[in-house]
Amino acid sequence: MGETLMKQVQSPVSACEDSLPDGYYGKNFGPVPVGAKQHPGPTYREMLLADPAAPPPAAIFPGNHEPKPCRIPYHYYWDPEIARLEDEHIWSKMWLVACREEDIRNVGDRVNFDVRDKSYVIVRTEPNKFRAFRNACLHRGRTLCDGAGSGAHIRCQFHGWTYNLDGTVKWIPSESEFPIKDRSTLRLREVRCATWGGNVFINADPKAPPLEEALGVLVELFEEFNLRNRYTVSLLRQQLRVNWKVAQEAFQEAYHTMETHWDSLAVFSETAYSMDVWLGENSHISRSITPTGVPSQYMLDKVSVRDSVEQYVRLYNNMEAAPGRGETITDARNYLAELKRTQLQEQYGVELEQPSNALMLDFVKYFMFPNFHPWWGYQFPITYRFMPIGLNPEECLMEIRMLAPANSELPPSAKAVEVGFDEKCSDYPELGFMGYIADQDVANMVKVQKGMRAADDDQSPILSLSLEKQIAAFYETYEKFLGL
Repeated sequence: MGETLMKQVQSPVSACEDSLPDGYYGKNFGPVPVGAKQHPGPTYREMLLADPAAPPPAAIFPGNHEPKPCRIPYHYYWDPEIARLEDEHIWSKMWLVACREEDIRNVGDRVNFDVRDKSYVIVRTEPNKFRAFRNACLHRGRTLCDGAGSGAHIRCQFHGWTYNLDGTVKWIPSESEFPIKDRSTLRLREVRCATWGGNVFINADPKAPPLEEALGVLVELFEEFNLRNRYTVSLLRQQLRVNWKVAQEAFQEAYHTMETHWDSLAVFSETAYSMDVWLGENSHISRSITPTGVPSQYMLDKVSVRDSVEQYVRLYNNMEAAPGRGETITDARNYLAELKRTQLQEQYGVELEQPSNALMLDFVKYFMFPNFHPWWGYQFPITYRFMPIGLNPEECLMEIRMLAPANSELPPSAKAVEVGFDEKCSDYPELGFMGYIADQDVANMVKVQKGMRAADDDQSPILSLSLEKQIAAFYETYEKFLGL
């Protein structure tokens, strides 16, 4: 990432001028000035209804819940007792994404999954079957998997105790030395395991409802967008000195775009933001949508729809926009969707039917309680996952995985880029655009954690009723489960 771009990431908006050189998104139109007003523009629903294809359910299906205004005590983000309650009611009882199927492609492949002080090993035991076990040898508790591994059996590297892939004991060195009456009773402690959309979930609670219930509306709304037939083209795992909820909340609203990602406002319309929440008996799902190729309503006095199209085409297609295209929002969406479809077919060698503009263009991000964020559509085909690191409630792991469509055989997956505490993603050029966005967001997260610590005890966030209702809805469910 060039020096100019990094200055843009690090500099507050108050230090930015309209005369800054062009940046990552192309021509720099400058930040939104203090006191600016939104100009009239279409809502996201109006954009969808103007598209030639019928709006897909995944982008237009309405939610069934409106959260009430809530007060979130700041100590939720660092209190060890709150973290203990999360251990008891979330990390030990909820369905959690442990890995993707492609991470363990062959029978015998395995990977560890750690959350707080617990560790599990996820194993592909048959071509289409997965198991999850407590990551502890029955002998003296040594972890059995400390990263990606493979083999026809699982062997402890301390004393050699060896297990079959189904968790039963295969071999105990000097077995006669041990007071074991019935060898068949010895097996690794198994936890529940299930899959959806190419993701492998685990749940340590034997009494929890099945995964299908926790997925709620996701199953139906992702039916036309097969997440399973995807492979990883980029994977970021970044360690952060913030609570996992602070990191997650940065991606549960687009309200911050104007100030944090101001250089993108010519391309992404955060003011046409759409958000819905669905609550079921055993599910909590929400969705946020940001249209692309359309300028923010804060920028309509200096950025035309055609300007937005030109920016988008240079950024995503590395070309000049066709003359006469994109003079209206409807034509802009039609034109950019056509380009995106052609680009995907050429890049990945897949055939795509003529899809809706929303599928091609818009940032459609879903959320499944407590920490899984699968995106729908081709514009930004990623998943987020946020996990605590060890027992310190002010440290977490942010995982951003970018997926691409595949034919019948999945290509090799990209190796994870591990970014440590206090490092910048821009120091890893292979992350490209993803790293640039992550640096902008992370700069805020660390200061949010610090600012919450500095606030008075009676202070709490003041949430927007609509723009931040995903966060409010999260805490309704969070407090319910934790008994707060």
